[in-house]
Amino acid sequence: MPLTSSRTVQAEAMDRPELDPDAHRLALRGLERINRHSGVVAWYWRHLQPILQDRGQASLLDIGGGGGDVPAALMGLADRHGWKLHVSILDQSPIALQMAQQRCGPAATVYQADATSDDRWPPPHDVVVSSLFFHHLPQPQAAEVLQRMKQKTVRLLLVDDLRRCWSGYLAAWIGCRVLSRSKIVHNDGPISVRNGWSETQLRDLCRQAGLTGAMVRRRFPWRISLIWRPAATEL
Repeated sequence: MPLTSSRTVQAEAMDRPELDPDAHRLALRGLERINRHSGVVAWYWRHLQPILQDRGQASLLDIGGGGGDVPAALMGLADRHGWKLHVSILDQSPIALQMAQQRCGPAATVYQADATSDDRWPPPHDVVVSSLFFHHLPQPQAAEVLQRMKQKTVRLLLVDDLRRCWSGYLAAWIGCRVLSRSKIVHNDGPISVRNGWSETQLRDLCRQAGLTGAMVRRRFPWRISLIWRPAATEL
């Protein structure tokens, strides 16, 4: 199926509720290695550091946080600077949340919920983030989740996801096979790029969710990012 300007969402193996737990864990470990090479932790940290530096502590909510490797890395960076990062992770998978709790330790709070349909979201946090989650969602659901993230954001909202392009598709096909032994990762990586976003589509999503002033940018390699800060009148 070619990459076209119109976006359709193809189901991924990782989303199957009947997925074997061991296969799921192997796939999550593969995603951890992919995250290390994507630069997402450094990108988050660049925007999070000034908030921590200002107050010495901050709360962070990760939507669709999976196995928790990204928030765990951010907690480690904050700890090295003598700052405190309070982390909450929301995901619908008990397997993923079990891994997230092990990685982040008892200081992190996990919430098992479907971000698209469940009202059991945690209270507002200073920073609300999401990485590699929005490409799973059709446009109407994505707008609803983004609007909900807006409501939970006190200081900063960050989204990092895949940019739909041929070079990214090729990189995903090769990279997923190099970085992971998981057949699920091999299958889902290229599909995820097909499910990804263009800059125009992500800007439209921001408008639908009411994120006035949101910045949408390409990010190396083959990523697309969203940055939004609440205006004083929204606080």
